[in-house]
Amino acid sequence: IIDNVCASNSNHILIQPDNRKLSMIFQDLALWPHMTVDKHILFAINAKKKRLSKKEVRSKIECILNEVQLSGYNHRYPYQLSGGKKQRLAIARSLASSPKYLLMDEPFSNLDTQIKKELHQYILRLKTNSKMGIIYVTHSLEDLTDIANDIIILENGYIKN
Repeated sequence: IIDNVCASNSNHILIQPDNRKLSMIFQDLALWPHMTVDKHILFAINAKKKRLSKKEVRSKIECILNEVQLSGYNHRYPYQLSGGKKQRLAIARSLASSPKYLLMDEPFSNLDTQIKKELHQYILRLKTNSKMGIIYVTHSLEDLTDIANDIIILENGYIKN
């Protein structure tokens, strides 16, 4: 259910994936090894099928890369990036489509403490400065206390509290 509308049911899809205002960051990041940083972000921009000029696209890519501290990494491939930079790329790609909701599934579980803290701060700023709803799935109490406003605990598929 997205904005009180069922996205799909057992019979058919009611809202096509490219029309959903949802973006997701997976635990394994799901970065494509054959695509540069630019191409990852361009893919997300093009997925929304908005008609933007080349200048607008370039400007949007540069703005997003600057926001996640990846300026200058445009032509690098994922294997050329550190773990923290790969995570920033996954965040940049998810933000490029201007989602209304961001679902993050254990996004920082593989990062060292310092980079995790930096990205927690970034998510807090994002949460404060945008009207985007962020759903953060985690098993980490540290992530909860650093990031969450509201906490829902699930047990065996049911809300526990």
